[in-house]
Amino acid sequence: MKVLTVRLEDIRDKNAEITAELPGALFPVLSEMIHSGEVIVTSPVRVEITAAHEFDHVRVSGRVEADIRLTCSRCCAEYDDKLGSTFELFYTKAQGPAPVLDEEIELSETDLVSVSYKGDEINLIPEVDEQIVMELPLRPLCSGDCRGLCTACGGDLNVAECGCHREVSSLSFGALKNLKINQ
Repeated sequence: MKVLTVRLEDIRDKNAEITAELPGALFPVLSEMIHSGEVIVTSPVRVEITAAHEFDHVRVSGRVEADIRLTCSRCCAEYDDKLGSTFELFYTKAQGPAPVLDEEIELSETDLVSVSYKGDEINLIPEVDEQIVMELPLRPLCSGDCRGLCTACGGDLNVAECGCHREVSSLSFGALKNLKINQ
């Protein structure tokens, strides 16, 4: 049996249960993030999935967890964190190419968690990969009250106050601060 693959014939009469501990490199987007240094996965990715055949679709419910190491976006310190996501997806058989629509259509909540498949197997890796990546913070913080680095000397303000004179100003107009207009 392939890793994180559900064969449709296996779930005709009963649910399929998949429990696995997998390397982060198995998931394409997560693997790219690991190689670029955005995240370090310090444990195997733990996956628990239940797949059930229902009417004209397959319902996949699951949980994914991993221990990760991130770099704080304020103070640049590495810190450990836990990642966890619970998800539910609906897989429907692909019915040929999607029609091209000239108008906007409103998607229901079920449409947003629907995925199409071809053949007699469903590969769950892309969607599990997506669940992992969606749980990663856009701006990782070691703590909610992280003070970051001094803008003058670069010292870590979480460790000690550096004594530099720092002026709090709006960065959006900071370039105009010393502008002098001669008339």
